[in-house]
This record gives sequence, C-alpha cells and structure tokens, in this order.
Amino acid sequence: METMETEIVSSVSEERRTEVILDAARQLFLVPGLGRVNMDDLARDLGMSKKTIYRHFPDKHSLMTAVLD
Repeated sequence: METMETEIVSSVSEERRTEVILDAARQLFLVPGLGRVNMDDLARDLGMSKKTIYRHFPDKHSLMTAVLD
C-alpha cells in the first residue's frame, strides 16, 4: 500500500522534488552509509511514496550517482 505524501512535500513543485529527494538522500547516505540506506528509508524520511522517488530516479544506483555528483 502506498503512503500519502506529507503536505510539505506534496506542495513542492515537480521540478523541486528532485532536489528535495537528493538532499534527503545525501543526509541518509552520509550517516549510516550507502549500503544501509534503502528506498523505504528515504521515502519514509521524505514522507513520500517510493513511486514518487522512482519517477525521478529509476533505481538506487542512479540516485547515489546523482548525490555524489
């Protein structure tokens, strides 16, 4: 079952969501380490569904690459 996005995240424009996802991923990846973070963790922290994240990044690898760039 898909979770509802928080009001703050849902009010962010589609273009800005990519930046919001990258910022949250950057924070998560730096604390526990890249291998321990999964898309469920990221979606939960952002208050958005994984489906929304996958609209911007097709997989975890592409998200990590974008964070590192």
